[in-house]
Amino acid sequence: MPRWTPEQQQAIDEEGKNIIVSAGAGSGKTAVLTERVIRKLKSGVHINELLVLTFTNAAAAEMKERIRKAIRKTPGLEEEMNRIDGAYITTFDSFALSIVKKYHTVLNCTNNIQITDDVVINIKKQEILEQILDEKYLLQDKRFTKLIHDFCYKDDKELKKAILDIYQKIELKYDKEHFLDTYLENYTQSWDKVIGDYLESIQKKRIQMKELLQEMASFFDGKYMTKVEDYLYNFLNKTTYEDQKKALDNLEPRFPTLPRNSDEEGKSLKEQVKSILDELKIEMSYTSLEEIKNELNATVENQKEIIEILQELDRRLTEYKEQEEIYNFTDISRMAIKIVSDNQEIREELTNSFHEIMVDEYQDTSDTQEAFINLIANNNVYMVGDIKQSIYRFRNANPYLFKQKYDTYRDTDQGIKIDLVKNFRSRREVLEDINLLFNQFMDDEIGGADYQESHQMVFGNMAYETEGKTEDNHHMELLTYTLDKSLPITKDEQEAFIIGQDIKDKIENKYQVFDKDTSILRPIEYKDFVILLDKSKNFELYKKIFEYLQIPLSILKEESLSKDNDILVIKNLLNLIVRIKRKDNYDSLKYSFIATARSYLFELPDEEIYEAIIKNKLQDTSLYQMCQELGKSLDETSASEFFLKVIKRVEYEHHLLKIGNITSFQVRLEYVYNLIESLEKNGYTIEDIINHLDAIFDSGQDLKFNVNTDSSNSCKIMTIHKSKGLEFPICYFAGFASKFNLRDLKERILFDNTYGIILPVVTDFYKDTIIKALVKEKSTEEEISEKIRLFYVALTRAKEKMIMVTEKMEEERESVGLVSSAIRSKYNSFYSMIKSVYTSLLPYEKEVEVTPSKDYLLNKNDMQENSLILPNDTITVEELDLVATPVEYTRYSKDILHLSTKEEQDKMDFGTKAHQVLEQLNFKNPNLEGLNNKMKEKIEAFLKTPLITENIDATFYPEYEFLDQEEHTHGIMDLVIEKEDKMIIVDYKLKNIDDSNYDKQLNGYREFLKKKTKKEVECYLYSIIDEEYRKVKEQ
Repeated sequence: MPRWTPEQQQAIDEEGKNIIVSAGAGSGKTAVLTERVIRKLKSGVHINELLVLTFTNAAAAEMKERIRKAIRKTPGLEEEMNRIDGAYITTFDSFALSIVKKYHTVLNCTNNIQITDDVVINIKKQEILEQILDEKYLLQDKRFTKLIHDFCYKDDKELKKAILDIYQKIELKYDKEHFLDTYLENYTQSWDKVIGDYLESIQKKRIQMKELLQEMASFFDGKYMTKVEDYLYNFLNKTTYEDQKKALDNLEPRFPTLPRNSDEEGKSLKEQVKSILDELKIEMSYTSLEEIKNELNATVENQKEIIEILQELDRRLTEYKEQEEIYNFTDISRMAIKIVSDNQEIREELTNSFHEIMVDEYQDTSDTQEAFINLIANNNVYMVGDIKQSIYRFRNANPYLFKQKYDTYRDTDQGIKIDLVKNFRSRREVLEDINLLFNQFMDDEIGGADYQESHQMVFGNMAYETEGKTEDNHHMELLTYTLDKSLPITKDEQEAFIIGQDIKDKIENKYQVFDKDTSILRPIEYKDFVILLDKSKNFELYKKIFEYLQIPLSILKEESLSKDNDILVIKNLLNLIVRIKRKDNYDSLKYSFIATARSYLFELPDEEIYEAIIKNKLQDTSLYQMCQELGKSLDETSASEFFLKVIKRVEYEHHLLKIGNITSFQVRLEYVYNLIESLEKNGYTIEDIINHLDAIFDSGQDLKFNVNTDSSNSCKIMTIHKSKGLEFPICYFAGFASKFNLRDLKERILFDNTYGIILPVVTDFYKDTIIKALVKEKSTEEEISEKIRLFYVALTRAKEKMIMVTEKMEEERESVGLVSSAIRSKYNSFYSMIKSVYTSLLPYEKEVEVTPSKDYLLNKNDMQENSLILPNDTITVEELDLVATPVEYTRYSKDILHLSTKEEQDKMDFGTKAHQVLEQLNFKNPNLEGLNNKMKEKIEAFLKTPLITENIDATFYPEYEFLDQEEHTHGIMDLVIEKEDKMIIVDYKLKNIDDSNYDKQLNGYREFLKKKTKKEVECYLYSIIDEEYRKVKEQ
């Protein structure tokens, strides 16, 4: 029998109130939850009187099996074995579906409810929205016409996309109809909350400035700090917006100049203060709070029109679902809530049915799931989770539900809070290292948990220090490298080689790991290693390099249905069979025939295909005759049976040998078969399914599924999200330079749960309201918090050792305690996180020099020069000049389109990337971390030009978009710099800046800005490649 810690025993035994158990990684929460179930069964509660909810089918199946085994081992619980198969150990979705099917009559529907794929619903949404907008175009309603005028140029694609995006978010609400009905009352009648949040945001930035000033005092003498404090005194000590605005406007243009030979860290802190100050100058551009309210009021009419469209979309979509009786799980949850909330007898029946409601992984609960639990709860909810492992915000999880309960139960007697902090997964050194890092990264404000106060992990598995004791150093390693610029190798390749070599060394040296199952030390095997990356884009690169190093590697990842062409090949074949069967017209039949004949399934020679097409002899080909034969059973066979028949007839799996990665394609094939079976249940024929696949590809929708190329003894590579719930002896972490996907909010029309529909004010140009800035700030903080939690999930997978691999860093300030919120709020990569605590990691750093061999580099070059082209496809690249004809709105741009060679395309890709970097760059406090050397050099060169250095105190507007309704022109200026007496436009070009077409383009921009600002306007063209610029003469 296990020996439980006092905290675990409390979590097993506690009764009488709602209970929240904060269970850190490796704390044995699943074992505790199972033991609690067994204790209740021994006390007379039956297994079918417990509701145990999890978030995935796999987790539910695993939990049920654990409980089944525990029951089997416990004397006196034999009868519970007969009840467990009918017990509610299930997912939220499955439980909600069972409620809807059981009480379907109160919803006036049958119990023949079908769960359909979201893609089916999404395609129907698009159709309905098209219909609604077409009807409105005919009516020419004044408000609708204004919306179109304000947000559509050549077409209404962007508007449609925005409306569908908003609806997708509103659909997740369990009270979406009520939300839409009361939207205008709740979101547009008063702006007091928005103004309050705006003032709070300003105050937060002022506090961050004060924190940074305190840190600056460690690097500068009193004389300089007195200058800085005097400079900022009025602004930092005023209490009203108007006074703060006045103080800000009265600041001298130049921040106090740094003393000579200032410390680099001190300079960095000063730049951060200045960066916040620059942000505030932009955000506090309003003369009064009343001006803000007027601006927000100007967006209401467009909001009203969008809400009306959303209400009609919701009504028609709901009607369609009810008629067809097809729903997704979001609908089912909403229906279950309606049944329980509207019917007291059913609610009481469910409440009395369950002795206790147990929720596993509570940190992943959504608002809808929380509402459902609250309806049937009776102060008997047992919640287990860990807010530090909440990493599914993109799936609508709300980690702050956990935090709110945790804080409430800690501070009041409304419930019981239990902390499980003892970790039984990892060695003592691993836990010490994780605590070292997260004491500096995570607190309540950023991360969602006060790590130092109540979340530090405590070593618990003493077997590591008895049977598992070794002489090895189990503290983390920070393997750093300096990229050799003379070699054609990327950071990712360098890191893959470093990890691969380290694995080979450990295998060769028989590095010892402790096997908890056998309680003995044994030599390490390939299966003991895992590589965790934030994104999956480099998995194939690692696979290639590990194959070169002769290290077995299994990839565990999610695949996209439309990623490869095998599904397209199958769809074309099915299409050809149907067209032959239905005797379609020759042209449509011809296309399907050519696409299928040239595929790897048949590989007919081009001469034979050409002969058949020109001489109209398709029916004489073996392919046509085979399809004609298969088509005879089309109407007598189910869609799934017909699919299998076709796959077998063409010997599909045999042909997969030609294109490699058979396992992956087999999994994809199985997924398509399961999809066909699912659609078949909803009445789809094989023709409907072909149309469905066409709609998926055409609409940009996609279907995701898991492909695990696993083997018993191989290293594993996976994303951090995929690793949650798993553990490995040795964990490598790489790819730290990859930027976080922080939401940039470029879309003109947005939706946020707190602020509703976010629109710009539309005059001659688009002006964002303060709401967009507030949403960006909130979204960025939430995203950074989740990335910190994601890093916690990553590191806590390690049982015996953590190894991080990254480029060599420059030593910064000494890491002492929690990193300031001002610095943490600017995290944009794992690299920036590690860099902020770098000095605390110096004892663990190990500089390595692992250079790919000449053999690899030669093979790499050969592979690039002999890149594969699909079978039978010959591609000839010719240069074509096409003249583009402007339609409706004029865009100021050079009207030549150019079909490029590969070399030119590479340069264009570089130019596009440079544009993206400059678009997101803070010119006053540039952060170039994570850029490759070439890109970094080019950006630094631009920053050193007089265009930037001589105007550094001005206001910068990257990607300035404008709409001139008088002239019917629209454009985007790469960079606008606003000075007191003039405006400066800078337009980036990849190389050539001498083309006269560019002068015309810039002079178009000039005329617009002169008209808008009444200032003189200077225009410049800048060559990214040549690092040169020229002034454009006024025409």
